[in-house]
Amino acid sequence: MASKKGLGVQQGSKKSVRKVDGATNGKSNKSSSKKPAVRLRNTKEQHQQHSQKQQNPGEGGGLLKVEVDDTLGAIVGRGSRTRPEIVRGLWEYVREHRLQDTRDGRFIVPDRKFSRVMGAEGRRINAFRMAKFINTHIKK
Repeated sequence: MASKKGLGVQQGSKKSVRKVDGATNGKSNKSSSKKPAVRLRNTKEQHQQHSQKQQNPGEGGGLLKVEVDDTLGAIVGRGSRTRPEIVRGLWEYVREHRLQDTRDGRFIVPDRKFSRVMGAEGRRINAFRMAKFINTHIKK
């Protein structure tokens, strides 16, 4: 009987697999690691378009100043403020007046002043959804 060494047969496992030169059982020879992405340099036109977008932010943005009405202004202060400043002011009011629910800190139990802003007389408010009540009290 001929020796199987020259035929490229692997033994020692439950199944014997025969390797053929150049074949890899349907797997590609490429390694699984990806090449790092090549970053292309911006052209002068792309740079100008990008800088124009930064100069004209449009209607949105968290840093756009809005006018606060008297109801909300009684809590966060009157005048023009950005949305993050308004939310920060609401949280300061909640902490100063200890309005956060002691059993479940996710909720706020509003007092009269705070419930006028939130429109929730005598019921708990989810603290994470507090920002959506601001829209009725601001003017862009």
